[in-house]
Amino acid sequence: MMIPISSMPKRFPAALGNGGRRTSFMTRVLKPKSLSVGKYFSTVSAGGIANPTIVGAVTGNSFSTLPRPASFPEEFLDSSEFSQKTTSVRTSHIPTSVSSHIFNKSVITEVARRKDLNLFGEREAAWWTGKAPEVGKCAGVEADGRIYSVPQFTFEPPVASADRAAAAALRRVALQDYFDNTWTLTEVLLSSLQGEEAFMRPPYHDLRHPMIFYYGHPAALYINKLRVAGLLTEPINPYFEVIFETGVDEMSWDDLSKNKMAWPSVAEVHQYRAQVYETVSTLIANLSEQQLLSINQESPLWALVMAFEHERIHLETSSFLISELPLEFVSFPKGFPSYHPSAQVASENTSSIDPVKTPVAGVHYPVNRMIPVPQTDVTLGKSREFASFGWDNEYGQRTYTVPAFKTSEFKITNGEFLEFMVDGGYARNEFWTTAGWEWRAFRNVKMPTHFVRAGPQGSHEYVLRLLFDTTQSVPWDWPVVVSLHEAAAFAKWKSAKTGKQVRVLTELEHRAIRDGATPGPNAVSEDPVTVRGGHKMMNQAVHNTNLGCASMSPVNALQPNAKGFYDVFGNAWEWTSDYFCALPGFQVHPYYEDFSTPCFDGLHHVIQGGSFISTGNECSVHSRFHFRPHFYQHAGFRIVEAEDPAAPILTSDTDAPGPYVGAYPFRRTQKAVEEITRREDARKLQEKRNADLLKHFAASPSNTAGASVMQQFGELILEQARKLSLPLNQAHLLEVGCGPGGLTYSLAAQCGENASIIGVDHSAHSIDTAKKLLQGESLTCTLSGEGTFTSTLTVAAPVKAIKKCQIDFRMSDPMCLPAEMQDFDLVVLHDVLDTLASPNSLLGRVGGLRGLVKSGGLLAVSSAYQWREECTPKELWLGGYEIKNTDGTTIKVKSEETLVERLNSDFTHLRTQPLTQVWPEGEHQVRGKTYSLSFFQRK
Repeated sequence: MMIPISSMPKRFPAALGNGGRRTSFMTRVLKPKSLSVGKYFSTVSAGGIANPTIVGAVTGNSFSTLPRPASFPEEFLDSSEFSQKTTSVRTSHIPTSVSSHIFNKSVITEVARRKDLNLFGEREAAWWTGKAPEVGKCAGVEADGRIYSVPQFTFEPPVASADRAAAAALRRVALQDYFDNTWTLTEVLLSSLQGEEAFMRPPYHDLRHPMIFYYGHPAALYINKLRVAGLLTEPINPYFEVIFETGVDEMSWDDLSKNKMAWPSVAEVHQYRAQVYETVSTLIANLSEQQLLSINQESPLWALVMAFEHERIHLETSSFLISELPLEFVSFPKGFPSYHPSAQVASENTSSIDPVKTPVAGVHYPVNRMIPVPQTDVTLGKSREFASFGWDNEYGQRTYTVPAFKTSEFKITNGEFLEFMVDGGYARNEFWTTAGWEWRAFRNVKMPTHFVRAGPQGSHEYVLRLLFDTTQSVPWDWPVVVSLHEAAAFAKWKSAKTGKQVRVLTELEHRAIRDGATPGPNAVSEDPVTVRGGHKMMNQAVHNTNLGCASMSPVNALQPNAKGFYDVFGNAWEWTSDYFCALPGFQVHPYYEDFSTPCFDGLHHVIQGGSFISTGNECSVHSRFHFRPHFYQHAGFRIVEAEDPAAPILTSDTDAPGPYVGAYPFRRTQKAVEEITRREDARKLQEKRNADLLKHFAASPSNTAGASVMQQFGELILEQARKLSLPLNQAHLLEVGCGPGGLTYSLAAQCGENASIIGVDHSAHSIDTAKKLLQGESLTCTLSGEGTFTSTLTVAAPVKAIKKCQIDFRMSDPMCLPAEMQDFDLVVLHDVLDTLASPNSLLGRVGGLRGLVKSGGLLAVSSAYQWREECTPKELWLGGYEIKNTDGTTIKVKSEETLVERLNSDFTHLRTQPLTQVWPEGEHQVRGKTYSLSFFQRK
């Protein structure tokens, strides 16, 4: 069977424009009138609204509706997505697009007409959309009135179960408690935000969304994933479930195009959260005994537990973004765990202490000795039978032999890092990688992100920013929070100081300094987070994690492990040198098909161990999270001295299997091979540039008029556009997979002066080439001839295209196109689908609410469908494989047919034809490729 497109894939738009307006799209979900057990269907009254309906053991969950407000956008009413519904029965299935089931034309939604929320000071009772953080009411609230994380939910049979009914009842309680704890932790944390502006203000770096997104995002994911799993058939609020679906993974540190969105108000999102909480709680209350006792990766309820753990990820994300807001926008929230006692909070009501300006090792922070670790074997990978949730990248297995090394007893402290700063570390580019120095210079970084200057620049007088406050003095014995760029620069500085080869720890070395082996499949209790909540973690001096307190702590506050290392888990994450990769046996989970795969790109690094605010799966011994090296998280690092400086570094990504993004991005085993690979990659990059220029701009041997294949292709596309009477004089066009821009320029040359076109490509090199041509540069490519003879071809962008049409080129991941890209008259996806880790993510973006293609617009898709497992997991191919029927016969699944099926709900298929392109590769050589070209018109 074919894998359906997730109704809301991860790479769907993060935020959609709304013409500068804020519009309420609230659906009031009331208490269900009736719940019964029987077949899986949901009732929809004639001319009524298709409500968010729970399926499974629940068959009818009909919610009351209210009249459409006058403010509801007419664009929705004009859409065929709102055609009259007359059927009374709808079967449960996995939706194929965001617009599969939307509201009826005559009965839509109501504007949230709630009394304005008080967003200043301590929150009133109306703030809590789930359980209020009160003792005996919400799981995790202790006698001190503070809420802590409970242990991670597990699938082990309840201990106190005498029979299946009793076991199911206990499991139901455990699910609801974990949901309540997760949900209320989010709301307690966000109750720190003071006023509407605190929710709407983008972070200073502009690389992430404002806090209003993180208020709505976890809630929207519950609905979307439960729909994908078939446990819900309808959206609650389709607009919210699009704009709050996808976060951001900034392509680079200067990617600043994130916050052009007019977000809904806090009151509107608050009302939506109340609806989601009610829906999820009703689902849990009505699960069958069989569903409750069979939770595993194949169970639809995996989507529910996935949503729990996803929300906990964003609990930590939100906490860091809060720490980046100005203090006037935050206040310590009532009921949140207190800071560690070592945090000396600055306050107007306390007398200031004399800050330590020149900390001394051994006095203000511990001397960080290097402890030897012998050669050891470590195994990565979580058993699929392990009875707790894991993300797809945790599964599979691989064993490595880690060479002997020495590593620091503690994570690097603020005091140690100050030594690097005082020695001019931020101003000396010899300590930085090329990418690190460019990032540092662009951001003008001069100190760790949480350091706050308390004196003249250069005096090195600082205080430290906490989540909601600043300290009176920097706690020099806390772990420093830095990016990987800063950590690597410190390590290189340390090498220069000590004369030894110092670097950042690897994921494998982090495993090697832990106590004991990785827990086996039946040893859930050996994972501390499954048996201890945050309160016990701190009280029993285990780890500063699972939200036992609201800050970091001294690196020597807790006891070391049996190997002598402190804070192997908790306090702060640890950056590693490893690129994020799959393990042998990796499998994409269909409920979140692109959680990991887009990040197997050699640009994301593994972080290990969790922080003080990591909860649930995040602080599991199995977790493998990942971020780009410029990313800030509650993360520090540990340094390593290699026993054999000449030996190559062994990382988890060394010779890693696919899938991966683009060319092989991971490390090879030998240093010599790495150098050869580097030179070979440089040669291949130049050859690819040369080949791309010839393909895009050289005259095609098959064309007597001397046109290039891209000029011919452009004429074919525009011929179809003219048949549809598209307004080419003022059209807006988008090409995804533009390469150096040959097709983009061809289309631009034939459009009007008021037209605009954007070319998008994942390759920075291709976009750089296209922009050079746009700026008027001429580029030279080489045609090989007889023997060593060569000739050259000079390429320049057509002057007619540059003068006639507004052209722009952007580097962007086709699986995560920026939110402002929408409503184009013409969109071309050329030779890109079979290069993506998740082609469904791009296909899910072309239609639906705020899709790339406007109503009536033209979509052209060309591909040779040459699927490769190293690029795209086989289970995500559109075709090119066979499936067996129960009678033993086989069916060949073809990509062309799947494409038409996937787009059917939003597009009319016009035609499909072969497209053969032939271009010169040398003076006596040609290269060719035959594509399947399909045209679609948006309904």
